[in-house]
Parts: sequence; structure tokens; C-alpha cells
Amino acid sequence: MIKFKFKNLPISFLKINLYSKLFSNKPIYYLFSINFFNKFNYFLKKISNYIVTSLKFKNIFIKNFLIHKSLSFKKVFYRGKGRINIIKKRYSNIIIYIYGKKN
Repeated sequence: MIKFKFKNLPISFLKINLYSKLFSNKPIYYLFSINFFNKFNYFLKKISNYIVTSLKFKNIFIKNFLIHKSLSFKKVFYRGKGRINIIKKRYSNIIIYIYGKKN
């Protein structure tokens, strides 16, 4: 079993937490067939391309697709009349356990 870590991806943990069960126990080529129309699609394609090119296996399966919280920043925007707007910038970590057969 091989472990891949991807740290500090600029996506909120809350947005991608639902996908962890969807991608567990699936072949890696399943990630190529899904088309999401959001920012997570870009990072999924990058991650899956990296895994396929680094391993020389043909049958690659995802054992676990784990998502954890990472850094969190607060941006302060000052407004008129003494008001402020606060935006939270959240990041997440992805850990993928992979097993496969050499062909």
C-alpha cells in the first residue's frame, strides 16, 4: 500500500468532505470520468495525473481517500463608518492510500 499526501490545497474542508466516501474503494481512472464544474475538479485531475505518472501500475485502486483540515486565515476588509468585513480562507489536506498490481 502506497501513501500520497497533498497539503494545503486552497479548498475548504467543508466543501470536499462529502467526496471522501465517494472516492474510497474505486479505481483511480474513476476520477478521470467524473466531471465536476467547480474548483475541486481541477485539483482532482492534478492529483490523479500525478499518481498515475509516478506509479507504473495499470490497475491502481484507491484504498482510502482521507480529507483533513489544515490552515485557516482571516482576511479583514475595512469598510466605511468603522465597519469591517471578515473573510475566512480555509485550506485542506488530502491523504490517499493506494494499492495496485504490476502488469
